Amino acid sequence: MRKAFYIGIAGYLAVIVLAVIFYKERIIFSDGAFYLFTMVSTDAPAVFHNRFIGLLPQLPAFLTMKSGQSLETVSLIYSAAFAIYFLLAYLAAGLLFKSPRFALVTLFLNMLLMTDTFYWIFSEFTLGIALLMVLFAALDRDRPGYRPWQVWVTGLLLLPFIVYAHPLLFVPLCYTLAFFLLSRHSPTERKNLLILGAVYVLAYVVKSVVTTDPYDKGGGHGLRNFVTLFPDYFSTYAMRNMMGNLVTKYYWIPVFGLAVVGHYLYSRQWIKLCLFLSSMAGYIMLINITYPTDQTGDFYYENMYLPVSVFLALPFLFDLVPAIRKAWLAPAAVAVIVLSCLLRVWIHAPAYQERLDWQRRFTAAHLDEKIVVHTSLVPRGTLMTEWSTPYEFWALSTMEFPHTASILILDNPDEVGWATGNRSAFLGRWGMFPYSSLSETYFRFSDTTTSYRIIRDSLSLQ
Repeated sequence: MRKAFYIGIAGYLAVIVLAVIFYKERIIFSDGAFYLFTMVSTDAPAVFHNRFIGLLPQLPAFLTMKSGQSLETVSLIYSAAFAIYFLLAYLAAGLLFKSPRFALVTLFLNMLLMTDTFYWIFSEFTLGIALLMVLFAALDRDRPGYRPWQVWVTGLLLLPFIVYAHPLLFVPLCYTLAFFLLSRHSPTERKNLLILGAVYVLAYVVKSVVTTDPYDKGGGHGLRNFVTLFPDYFSTYAMRNMMGNLVTKYYWIPVFGLAVVGHYLYSRQWIKLCLFLSSMAGYIMLINITYPTDQTGDFYYENMYLPVSVFLALPFLFDLVPAIRKAWLAPAAVAVIVLSCLLRVWIHAPAYQERLDWQRRFTAAHLDEKIVVHTSLVPRGTLMTEWSTPYEFWALSTMEFPHTASILILDNPDEVGWATGNRSAFLGRWGMFPYSSLSETYFRFSDTTTSYRIIRDSLSLQ
């Protein structure tokens, strides 16, 4: 496993390089732009829905901002910091706790499927799963230097971040607990597994009572689709889209999936086989039925599918590789995963470069206006998201143009009709920000005489 682990380090360093090369494509997109805007407009790290795990990768960019660096520099550090976060989690599991197998589970999480999620950087879900693997590395009694006190200290430090990271984090946690409870030789004491599960449940219940969040509660509304779509679960856009992506992006799912199934059939581990198949099928169905339409972007689907990487990694690394006893297997698998990940990221870069190029042209044409544009007037497929457009145009124009643009693209422009008369405030998706409250380093506004106008037809846009 050591050779595979060091190959993984090289892979993470390559991802960091790509994060620097494509920093604008990553930051001037969706949540990346919104969180950056929130950080510089409030002069504080952006935390939403009590998911304060997001503080960890934001800290380098926040300190860079506080030192007065340009928005370009802050954005570059912001982009790199998220990639560095996962490298640090990988190193913590593999070097600090000397558990390369759990480190490699993190690598599977980050690279087995990663394509569009490379460009959609802010996922507390993924951040939390990576920390979860660090915690399991601390629990690994097979590692050199295992000490029970390390488990408790690590748990006390990491569990608050993990519990608050994302409601669905219980899925990879429960799978990992079940996997090792069913293992003939578990690297983690069963007592510790049961304690971890009980503590997580208790902490999650307390969290749900003490700090309720409407956004997290609203996420369960999609479960109604299990009733409304019955029995047409397999004819939805989500199912068709995933089947296509199994060929172009997620091809390691069937490859590793068949390898795991074959191993469990050959070794007659029927309970493990049932756990694996039911988890894979059940979770994929959960996501595709909860988000069945093309209103969900590929980047978000991919983010929600990431626990599948954990479902595949654990049986491959802890059952299949030890059973085959071929020293080359793990290094070869990791090398192929890393190289294919880097290739996918590079191949899909043009889609994100094209959206930036379109935004550049649109900004140049409307830089001196304050406009709210209906989505029917723009290439929605190129744009990918509309809610984040004011923050994307803000970041792009501040980096590349003489002054900051004031442009929104919305499905229903009349939603912000109440604010169009204001002449000295920046209009975001969910509020107004007076120019006087914004840092001149990151917001270059000078026009206090023009008000926003709503554009609903192409003639008005010319």
